[in-house]
Amino acid sequence: MPAVIFSVHVDVVPPANHPEPWSGRFDGTRVHGRGSADTKCNIVMLLEAMHAMQELGITPRANVLLDLVTDEEAGGNGALSALLHGVEAQEAVVLEPTSLRVYHGHRGCVGFEVVATSSAGHMGTAQGTSPIDDCLGVVQRLRELEARWLVEARDVPGFSDLERPLQLNLSGIHADAWHGSTPTECKLRASLGFLPSKSREEAQAEIAAAVLGASDADRLDLRWVGIRNEAFIGDANAGAATRLRRAAYEVGGIESQPQAWCVSCDARHYARLAGAETVVFGSGDLEQAHTDSESVEVDQVVLGAAVLVYYLSDMRSI
Repeated sequence: MPAVIFSVHVDVVPPANHPEPWSGRFDGTRVHGRGSADTKCNIVMLLEAMHAMQELGITPRANVLLDLVTDEEAGGNGALSALLHGVEAQEAVVLEPTSLRVYHGHRGCVGFEVVATSSAGHMGTAQGTSPIDDCLGVVQRLRELEARWLVEARDVPGFSDLERPLQLNLSGIHADAWHGSTPTECKLRASLGFLPSKSREEAQAEIAAAVLGASDADRLDLRWVGIRNEAFIGDANAGAATRLRRAAYEVGGIESQPQAWCVSCDARHYARLAGAETVVFGSGDLEQAHTDSESVEVDQVVLGAAVLVYYLSDMRSI
């Protein structure tokens, strides 16, 4: 019998300023807490689907495997480890907060930091630009690179209809000095998404050219830190994508155009290392993920469970 593997990451981002990060409070409509939408709701969704099939006497059309992984938020090492230990499946459903829409690919993402340095000095005697100015120049060049990649995205299948399929994320910029002095160092942290039309190495090369391709390059140090995820695009008409889109429509009236996701996730590993027909799907809204008010609508989780029951049933008539 063929196998379908469901991958769900159990790691979440830090609690930050969420007022009740671990409460799991139910207000009658939504469950609140860190990870509720991204993506522990999908563990419940899958288990409820399996429970419903058991109660209804429905035999799944394939063996169902559950891969609970860690480290997705930091690069996907949990999924990578599981696959390197010999997990095999013909279909893979990576459960993420997609609002029950089905995606057959996702963008990649590269994380990095830029450190600008110069000698310190009194603001009345310092020569040239400060490290802060250098970092601001880097931001401008990265914005220009982002704009070029967004233009290129119009010709990338699966992403061409998305309004913003990739983003530059500036996660931090820091420098410190006495108020009358210039700093010796300024550090910029960022990540930039890219599409399957580029390999990760090609994306990094273009980022490096943008960061270091100016007169201030001798004062800049580019370091690759954080996420380095490849992009992935699968077959929109493969059995897994077709079955799941049909299930979402038949059960919930959810129409999903064949598209890829504008977020990076672990799906690439299952497609490349397991050779599985891989899709991204799940309950939870991306707009809630990582926020200080993160929550998930329970009715959406229940509807998602019903979609999975249909997806895992014998659907030879499709």
